[in-house]
Amino acid sequence: MDADSTKVDADAEVAAARRSDQIRLLKWYYLLAGANTAFAQCTFGGGMFPLYLKELGLSAQRIGALMGVIPFMQVLALFATPLIERLGYRRSYLLFYGSRKFTIMALILAPWVLSIFGTGALFRFVAACILLFGVQRALGETAYYPWLKEVVPDSIRGRAQGMANLCGALASGVGFGLACFFVDYSGDLGLGRFGGFQAGYFFFACVGLVGIASAMRMV
Repeated sequence: MDADSTKVDADAEVAAARRSDQIRLLKWYYLLAGANTAFAQCTFGGGMFPLYLKELGLSAQRIGALMGVIPFMQVLALFATPLIERLGYRRSYLLFYGSRKFTIMALILAPWVLSIFGTGALFRFVAACILLFGVQRALGETAYYPWLKEVVPDSIRGRAQGMANLCGALASGVGFGLACFFVDYSGDLGLGRFGGFQAGYFFFACVGLVGIASAMRMV
């Protein structure tokens, strides 16, 4: 009985230490939530993306088709779970959510593609970026929620999620303000016709990478 009691006490101490470490790391979770939400809302999830495509000269039909690709790719989650489990939830999240920032950053090259190869090539280039991004997003989200259960204790997950949502909302508001600044004052800043969008996409891709760096601290 004494040996069993000692083992139970040791296990309880380990569990308590683990929970304390998880709570201490919540600051990185909040930073991740804010950075990732600002990235999402100010690149593909908000109004900046269709405005950018419209400014590039794509038709409303083509813009609508491109906008529909990203949510459609979520069906991959039905088939990707075995792959994600083999790679590991944390590794998969960092890989796919991290790489999608560079895919979005590639859209900075869209005006160059338009000027050299024309509208047809522009549509194919943007479609390829969005298709790849949709795959990365679907696979990353498949890994995200199981990984989150590992790093955020069940006992405080509701409170932590509420704080993360607040951080995301605040970051989105600030992000929208900055995105509008880049676009509305691109001429005054000497950025040219497309420069405001390009600056915005680069900036928010870097913000997204800050979120990935935060996630790397959550172990």
